[in-house]
Amino acid sequence: MIEIKGEMDAQGAKEVSQTVAEGKRFFIKCAGVALILCVVGYFVLRLFQAA
Repeated sequence: MIEIKGEMDAQGAKEVSQTVAEGKRFFIKCAGVALILCVVGYFVLRLFQAA
């Protein structure tokens, strides 16, 4: 197990950093969509209250 560790660490680190980058992109996309939905929902509520 110890002999393979060096190779696995390099490969694992590459995969982890790629996964983290994808996760960040996904999170930012989700946050953007959530923010837009919140803003739209807020204005819709304001419209209903004003009516």
